[in-house]
Amino acid sequence: MAPFLARIAVAGRRVADVLMLLGDMAESEDEHGVAPGTVRAAVAEQLPLLLPLLDAAEPEVRRTGVWALSHTRATALVLPALRSRWEEEAEPLVRAEILSGISRLDPPAGAPPSAPTAP
Repeated sequence: MAPFLARIAVAGRRVADVLMLLGDMAESEDEHGVAPGTVRAAVAEQLPLLLPLLDAAEPEVRRTGVWALSHTRATALVLPALRSRWEEEAEPLVRAEILSGISRLDPPAGAPPSAPTAP
C-alpha cells in the first residue's frame, strides 16, 4: 500500500492528506499479521519519491511531509534532508515541525546547530 500512496502524493492528489496517512502508518506500532517494523520499512522504502515533497510550494505539504518522513526512523536519509530544509524554511509552523523531526530522529542533537536565538 505504501508505494501506491507515495505515488498518489507525488502525483499531487491531496498531498498533505496522503502524507498524513503515510506518517500514521510509519508511526504505528499496531501491526497485525506482519513482523514488527514491516509497515514502517515499507514507508521508508518510498523516501526517494517522498523526500522532494519537503520542497513543495505549499507550507502544509512541507509541514506534513516533515512530520511523516521523520516517523520512518530512516535517520541516514531523513535527517540530512531536514537539516537542509531548516536552512531554507521561513514558515514558523514548518520550522517547528522540522525541530520536532530532528529531535525525533536524533534526540541528543535536539536542534540544528544554526537554531535561531531569541531576540
